[in-house]
Amino acid sequence: MSVLTSLLRVKVALALVALVSVGLGTSTNTGAYFTAVRELSGNKLSSAALAAPANLAVTKNSSGSNVISWSAATSQSWATTNNVTSGVTYRVQRTSPGQSATTIYSGTNRTYTDASSSARNLQFAAFAAGQFHTTALAVDGSVWAWGRNSSGQLGNGTTQDSAVPVRVPLPGKAKQIASSLVSTLALLEDGSVWSWGGNWEGEVGNGTTNAQTSPYHVAFPDGVTIAHLGDTSSGSSSSYALASDGTFYAWGQNDNGQLGVGDATARYSPTHVNVVVRTLAAGRGHAVAITPEGSVLAWGAGGASQLGRVATASYTPSRVTFPDGASKQGFDKISAGLQFTIAEDVDGQVWIWGRMGDGVSPERTTPEIIAAGGFRSLEAGFRSACIVRASDGGVVCWGDNEYGLLMDGTTTSTAHPTAATSADSKGVQTVVLSASRAFGMAAPNTSGSTNIWAWGDDQAGLRGDNKSGASDLFWPTRVLGPKTCPAGTSLEGSNCVLPPGVTYSVDYTYAGWVSLSAEKTT
Repeated sequence: MSVLTSLLRVKVALALVALVSVGLGTSTNTGAYFTAVRELSGNKLSSAALAAPANLAVTKNSSGSNVISWSAATSQSWATTNNVTSGVTYRVQRTSPGQSATTIYSGTNRTYTDASSSARNLQFAAFAAGQFHTTALAVDGSVWAWGRNSSGQLGNGTTQDSAVPVRVPLPGKAKQIASSLVSTLALLEDGSVWSWGGNWEGEVGNGTTNAQTSPYHVAFPDGVTIAHLGDTSSGSSSSYALASDGTFYAWGQNDNGQLGVGDATARYSPTHVNVVVRTLAAGRGHAVAITPEGSVLAWGAGGASQLGRVATASYTPSRVTFPDGASKQGFDKISAGLQFTIAEDVDGQVWIWGRMGDGVSPERTTPEIIAAGGFRSLEAGFRSACIVRASDGGVVCWGDNEYGLLMDGTTTSTAHPTAATSADSKGVQTVVLSASRAFGMAAPNTSGSTNIWAWGDDQAGLRGDNKSGASDLFWPTRVLGPKTCPAGTSLEGSNCVLPPGVTYSVDYTYAGWVSLSAEKTT
């Protein structure tokens, strides 16, 4: 054999090795040729040769779900020619209006049901009670209201009562709400304050005494940032907003000097009070606050000792004096009832002063300890009060029990804090009281039910359980709805279904090749 022949044989051998390497390698960059593992009867095929699935259809089933179906890829000509009967994997993608494509199915079946899901009850982060209406702040920042609406208390542009929550149309997400006798305030995330409802004393802050059936943007001086709302009770006709510098603005009823502005003249728009406070609460004719240092201030009506002493009305905030035993670090929680006040000091002791007016509790002319042990929240109502134990979320109440507000299965009033006996009186975060009903809120849950319970009177749908006119309830019942659905779906009956305009695309994979896709828009 000549040297030339030997060299030619070596070149041929190297070329064969190179071809085998290309044929058996893992590279996917093979152009129009299948590698050895993908080769189909020696045909030269590309990804484009895998045609899109045929006969793509989208129909609705009885639950409102979209059912996507298509023909088998193995029935297409490329598969028939190459005896392909299996090994195809399908993929379904969904594109909802305003959203990007999402893969919702991958597998070997040739049909997929984009199932509707049961709507969930909204979860709430806070709530507030007026005399005959209730407002709740949902975890998503939306605001809902139910009960009596004769003065526009529900804020939905009507005066029609509702026994279930209806949405208040606000221009953004809220972070705090406060309800008084017949009105409500909402503080939005952008710092703006909105109000609606009865305006008998100018408490809406729109410069008049005209009722406001839809939210009104309350005006504050330029440069003022509102950080918190005052905690107004269901008997109050005054409104309060705390500025970021610690001073506050007040407006509405002022017959006892409860606005703290130095006189007894009502204000129809926010008026600045140059007193620095950390938190503020108002009863019917008096208001109380905690300073940054933990001291308690009180002002307004004093005839029932609600200022912590025997006094007439005080038009400006003055310090409440506590006897020995109060925490040296001061107070951190406070709530004002009709004519009494309760406050918790840093050591976990709850103090009370004033007149509960429940027929069994004495009038306390100076602060006294009523409970101890540490509490998550405290609430002074018309003539009742409730505190929530920090240890287990247990509810403890006392005072007037005409409507079963103490949740002990009776209508017997008591002057002493009594633990509620309902099975739902544990794990509570906070309680809200009005003259005739109560609400308890647990932490948001994933059970599908709301996290608010109601008990007591139900005239005008006060409990929010769609049982307007029902008898008084001594035990909690769940507040209903409203129902909510995931983004991109809408509520139809009890199901969350996709709206028209959804596009489905279906393609498939065989031996590493991805086919063209078929699309269908509903």
